[in-house]
Amino acid sequence: LWPWFTLILEWSTRACASQYFDPLPTWTHLLLTGLVPLACWLARRNEDEGTTPAWQRAALGAAWVVASFYLLCFWGLTLLAGFGVVFSIMLLATGGSLMFFLLPLATLGPFWGWVSLWKANRRLGPAPDASVWNRQAPAWGALAALLLLPAAEMPLWLTRTAAVRYEKAPAPEKARWMSLLRTPGGESTLRGMAYGGPHAASSPGEWIMSGRTGVRGLDLGAPSLSQEAAQALYYRVHGRLFNDLPPPKKHSILEVESGRWLPSELTESFDWDDQRGGDVVGARIRGLRMESSRMDWHLDTPTRLGYGEWTLVFHNSRGNAQEARCQILLPPGGFVSRLTLWVNGEPREAAFSTQAKVKAAYREVVVRQRRDPVLVNMTGPDRVMCQCFPVPANGDMQIRIGITAPLADAGLRMPVFLERNFAVPDSSRHAVWVQSARDFTSSDPRPPVREVGQLTWRHDLSDNDLKDLVFRFPDDTPLPEAVWCADPWPQQGRPGYFSGAWRTVTDSAPKSLVVVVDTSLALRPRAGDISRAIATLAEKAPVTVLACADSGWEEIPWEKSAQEWSGATFLGGRNNAPALEQALNRARSSGGAVVWLHGPQPYEFEKHTGLEQIMERSVTPPVLHACALVRGPNRLLERLHRHRALQPSGRCANETELLSHMRRITGQTARRRLEIARQEAQPAGERVWDHLARLGVFQEVLAASQGPLPDPAPMSLLAASYQLVTPLSGAVVLETEEQYKRAGLEPVDPNSTPQIPRIIVPEPSRLLLLFLACSLMLCRRRRHSV
Repeated sequence: LWPWFTLILEWSTRACASQYFDPLPTWTHLLLTGLVPLACWLARRNEDEGTTPAWQRAALGAAWVVASFYLLCFWGLTLLAGFGVVFSIMLLATGGSLMFFLLPLATLGPFWGWVSLWKANRRLGPAPDASVWNRQAPAWGALAALLLLPAAEMPLWLTRTAAVRYEKAPAPEKARWMSLLRTPGGESTLRGMAYGGPHAASSPGEWIMSGRTGVRGLDLGAPSLSQEAAQALYYRVHGRLFNDLPPPKKHSILEVESGRWLPSELTESFDWDDQRGGDVVGARIRGLRMESSRMDWHLDTPTRLGYGEWTLVFHNSRGNAQEARCQILLPPGGFVSRLTLWVNGEPREAAFSTQAKVKAAYREVVVRQRRDPVLVNMTGPDRVMCQCFPVPANGDMQIRIGITAPLADAGLRMPVFLERNFAVPDSSRHAVWVQSARDFTSSDPRPPVREVGQLTWRHDLSDNDLKDLVFRFPDDTPLPEAVWCADPWPQQGRPGYFSGAWRTVTDSAPKSLVVVVDTSLALRPRAGDISRAIATLAEKAPVTVLACADSGWEEIPWEKSAQEWSGATFLGGRNNAPALEQALNRARSSGGAVVWLHGPQPYEFEKHTGLEQIMERSVTPPVLHACALVRGPNRLLERLHRHRALQPSGRCANETELLSHMRRITGQTARRRLEIARQEAQPAGERVWDHLARLGVFQEVLAASQGPLPDPAPMSLLAASYQLVTPLSGAVVLETEEQYKRAGLEPVDPNSTPQIPRIIVPEPSRLLLLFLACSLMLCRRRRHSV
């Protein structure tokens, strides 16, 4: 009965799998371990019959091998379980959980299974006849088990071996190991390695060979790979992030308490978050989700600027506090200009300072004091990292991010998540409100509602619908020749006004173009768009096409059809850096430009020494037009963001937008641009809101950060004084005044933060009084005239 008890308990709770290694990784392992109690039961049932059939003798031989194999796996744990039984009896006597008594007993299962088989073999009756088969049945059974156990381990072992060999292989040999990793059957093993912890030990065989069984001298050198390398490799093989899927299912021992089952959403929450307070989003945290989302936007016609506030509520259904982290893709050209955290139901505004200073303040509070901060920093073009802690156990946390963004010709796109460590349930909706004093249109077929004094658009959208939503002003909307605003934070020695003038700009056509195509799996649906985009470029300039590959890059003729592109060309997740380096080298020698048609690059697969050297040291580095065809995190783009030669295109979400951008690169179409400058005297033109000043300072700081900057402190302080998140400045909200003083920070005045304008419409009673007053004045004028 004991082996049955151990097998059922492990299969139902996965207690060992959640803490050490998975003893039942495949159905073959489950059937072989089930053979041990079955063979013992059959031997006991036939004990009084005097003879034992050959097939039962073979089953005993196979069970003996399986039991010996698992006894070796659990040898070290068995020694500890003996002491654990005594200790758990003491806990049980004082009201402890029954589960902590059952676990040590279950750990002794392989030992008692082996003992039961030893006794069964001693009581084994003679064979029914003297045939060779009957006499050698136990040996044949043992041989079958010796073959089946390695066969069950082989797919897992091959995946791990190929992963390690790929990392160590020279570049020409990597493609061979990559092909082996893409064969079916190894996905869950590689995903377990990427998640790490107890998910990384995938089988009993690996546990034995790693030397962790407690038997001295048994370390046979199992192949190992770091968790970070496994995560990057998973993307290279399968073309998606490892945390897009949950870890291989392994229940926690905390799922069973006091003899009853607990819901998994209450028990899978005690995973330790290794990335807390760090600079990466990391894996999904179970139990952490977006509870609600609200976006409020105002579109200003004279400046073609939008200001929006994204209010997010996170919920943690687990028993311990967690940190919510996400990377947000802002509207093209957008930046964060406000940050708010609700503390005890009251909104608290952020302090703005250098990135290093706000990060240090956040980590001090998160790691040591474990209080209520939220941090936002710019990580790349049109993208910011947001992290807040703690989302309390079984509680909520509410934040608000204010975003200023230009509409320009492409319109205003909504901010979206690029990566996150929390769930967004399918049932969740974003409540979106957009208002403007002038007519505007949206990509959604539902038109705006005309109200007194303004037009409004309000609907609830899914996460998928939000990413395609665009708002625009009609092309015939008149624009003032010049706009201006007073400096909202004037200082002595600095001009007190910002002026803006609209200009029509046409890019000069490059002499030649080198097109780098990211051939990752995510771009396969855009194969036709890629082919037509290259053909559009080829109309105005000579084109060379470099396709990313597992071995680096390969040159292909640009005339390649869409059908050829959409075949086996797009696989896994390609490293784009080698192809980009080669493209920049060719563009330097020909005086051309580089067009990068890319998707996500969620990991730094290698150091980009040569690539960055070209962009840093070249007197006139080639312009690099980065066109994102599929949204997602891009570490390579983040590294290149500090170089002025990089020209990000925002989002080319469909064929129309992509081809329009290709025509702009080759000088076939013009675009409108608002040029902002400081002035001493009050400028002529139309006075507008102070987001004009924020945009002007953001562009000034961004340009400075993309060139040689010996001392970034003045620019960092300039951005902080205008309450902006830039490559040199960030924002943090702390809980108490004491924390701000200790960090050397000061929160901004709530009255100085940007607001969604309210268009005030007079009440009907006021309109009636105004009408009566005008009528009375008109009557008096008529009397005087008579």
